[in-house]
Amino acid sequence: MPREILSLVPGQTHWLYAPAGLLMQVDAGALRLDGPPQWLAETVHMPRRHLDTGQRLQLREAGWIGLSSQGPARVVCTTTPTWAQGFWQWCQRNLRRWQLEHG
Repeated sequence: MPREILSLVPGQTHWLYAPAGLLMQVDAGALRLDGPPQWLAETVHMPRRHLDTGQRLQLREAGWIGLSSQGPARVVCTTTPTWAQGFWQWCQRNLRRWQLEHG
């Protein structure tokens, strides 16, 4: 699973497009997570969450999110493959295995 480590300096906001299923774990500091935007009663709503050291969150929806910190912070973002990506990888592995056995 691809991993990315983001380090934020005090007062920094980092915007990124997050795929559905993105897992975020705060390694150091505290973060405020804004988004992804959602429709709520015909109005765009931007959910806001606070994450402290050791907390993790997995996003259900894809979209733009903002990570903000008041002090130094570090978050590890891990993407999990979707069902289709996982199935495609399984097909590729089995095709290679079949080619080696029947080559």
